Amino acid sequence: METKHYIVDNMSEFSDQIEAVKKLQTYLDYIEGIFPVIEEVLGQEWEGEKIHIILKDSTGYDRPGGKHTISIKIHDGAIQKKNYPENLWGCLLHETLHAFMNPLIHGKIGGPNFLDGDCDNEPFVRCFQALVYLALKAKGELSNALCDEFLANLERGIKQEEARKLYNRYKTMFLENPLNFHKFLERLKSSDTALFKKSTFQQDFEEAEKTLKS
Repeated sequence: METKHYIVDNMSEFSDQIEAVKKLQTYLDYIEGIFPVIEEVLGQEWEGEKIHIILKDSTGYDRPGGKHTISIKIHDGAIQKKNYPENLWGCLLHETLHAFMNPLIHGKIGGPNFLDGDCDNEPFVRCFQALVYLALKAKGELSNALCDEFLANLERGIKQEEARKLYNRYKTMFLENPLNFHKFLERLKSSDTALFKKSTFQQDFEEAEKTLKS
């Protein structure tokens, strides 16, 4: 199974699950449909090879040997039980955001950019996901109620207080100006060294805030 941006590596293992496979294809088509919105939020097009999907019993993202690889469950509720746009909660959408961010986070002199500092629950990527949902709402793809539900779910999933504060701090910074997210990512992309170190995260974040306001 293959689309413009995705290829399923182990599709043959599920060839006997005809209905599940059909719904997976429909789901991939829906995610492809909003792929340009993700690119618009980022301010850049996808520059990598196709994203490889492995169907297994867990969900996650990795980049072994430089190959973007996403694991999802073929029987995930977003794929098998929900219709568009309710199926835009998490799953492949969330892991695709990791694929976009991975090259900007890693491969820097001095180590990766620690965009979450010491926090758990992925406050930065969750904020990126919130921006995608807000863009979809602006285009009429998500109702106000569904967008609010998704945003509430994003914040509710952040159990650590410091992580929740950081998530909202990122949101405030990026929503102050529609270009702020683009400028933030361009700064990460153009720097050969990591701009966010775990040991100096607060100072690095404050520097980013000042840079965006200048």
